[in-house]
Amino acid sequence: MKNLFNFFVVLLLCHISRGAVSASSAEKGKNIFETRGCAGCHSLTGSTNGMAPDLAGVSAFRSRSWLHDFIKDPEQMRNDLDVLKLKQEFSMSMPNLGLTDKETDQVIDYLSEFPFAPLKGIGGKRERTPTRHQHGMMMGKHHHQANMM
Repeated sequence: MKNLFNFFVVLLLCHISRGAVSASSAEKGKNIFETRGCAGCHSLTGSTNGMAPDLAGVSAFRSRSWLHDFIKDPEQMRNDLDVLKLKQEFSMSMPNLGLTDKETDQVIDYLSEFPFAPLKGIGGKRERTPTRHQHGMMMGKHHHQANMM
């Protein structure tokens, strides 16, 4: 019985320490987002400035590997259909910030803290409002699918 208790204590401590590492990673990602120029083009508020897409909710409809590849080296994804659509929609192209794999993961950890566009009041009712790019993705239509219809 004592061994079982010790096992659960160790398991709990591992879970708590893993959460602390993730929070630390997200804090580092926030610092990168704010100091490396990301916040100059992107917002996390549910609305866009027209220069670059708002990133609130991006982790809800983009895989972690897609985000990693695009943030780490946007030029390698220049032929991705969604990237081509983004280039048509926004005035700025994503620059290569020279981030390491670890820094890229930290930025993604930070972005994951914004799973949806913020709550907005519409007619006295509070509801989650997707950005215009998110709307198509949440409706199950990728840009290339929507263009084929």
